[in-house]
Amino acid sequence: MPKQENYLKESIKRFYKQYTEERSEQKPTLADIAKLFNIPIDESRLADYEIKKINFNDHLSIELIDKKTGTEYKAEYIYNYDLNILRYVVVSTTSPIKTSEIVYYIGGTEPIIAKISFINGEYKLTFEKERPNDAGDYCLNVNSKFTIRYSANKNGQEIPLFSKTFQRHDDGTYVYDFEKTQTNQFLASNENLDSQNNHAFIERDNVMFGVDLFQSALQCDVQGALFESTKISHIKDHFPTSMNLYEPSDLFKDKDTMSSIILMGCIGYNNYFELVVYKTTKGIIGSYRIKTSSSDGHDKIAESKSDFQLPNLDAGMITSREIGYLLENLQARFGNDFIELISGILLEFAKKIDIRKGMIQEELEPLSPRLFFDKSIEEVESMVEKDRDGYFRLAAEQYFNISHQKQNSGQDEVLRRNNTVQSSEQ
Repeated sequence: MPKQENYLKESIKRFYKQYTEERSEQKPTLADIAKLFNIPIDESRLADYEIKKINFNDHLSIELIDKKTGTEYKAEYIYNYDLNILRYVVVSTTSPIKTSEIVYYIGGTEPIIAKISFINGEYKLTFEKERPNDAGDYCLNVNSKFTIRYSANKNGQEIPLFSKTFQRHDDGTYVYDFEKTQTNQFLASNENLDSQNNHAFIERDNVMFGVDLFQSALQCDVQGALFESTKISHIKDHFPTSMNLYEPSDLFKDKDTMSSIILMGCIGYNNYFELVVYKTTKGIIGSYRIKTSSSDGHDKIAESKSDFQLPNLDAGMITSREIGYLLENLQARFGNDFIELISGILLEFAKKIDIRKGMIQEELEPLSPRLFFDKSIEEVESMVEKDRDGYFRLAAEQYFNISHQKQNSGQDEVLRRNNTVQSSEQ
């Protein structure tokens, strides 16, 4: 046993012994013992708490109960796995209506990870806050991050329904925001629901948007990567995982190419679609490919490809006005289910570009992780407890809208705005 670990265990053991000895001078209180394990208790009612178990041997740990509220606390010192030394204290709290798990450095008071879950019948709503872990072994996250998860308990098994994450990276040189919405694709395919897994990297001068969605009504799926600027490194890192095998064309890396839109997918079991668009110094260059295989078992394939070119409306990278113009042309030229399916993706991309430029103000919905990002877990807990039913109602509504692909009634308005607004580049 390392000297540091042995000293820590012996110190806590000696402190606990003083607490249990009736004649000990300057006898520690139960609150003093709890502080050694980062357990928060109400010192105004110490008589309500009881230590159920304490372990000084294989795992330095404690179990404590609040008899008044029925809340149970468990805390354990755990190892840094690479160096095999005690590094962290993990504190778990369980009550009939909520649970929490908080990870600290030993001796620290600021959580590395703080997670609190609220329970409402068979549903659970979890809020998790992470800060960069400079030890790099308990969690590998190097960014400040906030995640909201909504799940259901089915036959004793927790089933994830959807999650939303926001994280920020700022190392003094490279700054970006990352946001992600993720739903349970396995559940969606089994129960004929829709699913949506989108992510966005938003830099000071670039929006990179990745999409992966499934729509049960049309038995279709769409994957795509949309780049406001193609002047980036590690291109494949910004594609959704479902496009790991996709290789962008040489035009993506061409010096005259400024922006790119790549969207592909299937409708039914026999129809494949692929849209590839590049904004270059010469214009907006695109191709739309359709591949249809026969359903009679003879493996006959019909394929068509339409190339097109549109003039640039604005200087520099692609703008929301040009995306609206592109969409109108796609609808006029092809106007099929796939084009309608991707229209929402294109408009969302255009909206993110305008938000990045400050042309429009982003309106955050009440369950956006951005709203909680700068708050402590105690502040989050207080906010949710004041309106538990409201937050669960929001989560249920959002999951229903995603899993049933409720159409965004504002899409037509966004398209009209994109066609009339004058770009800031003009």
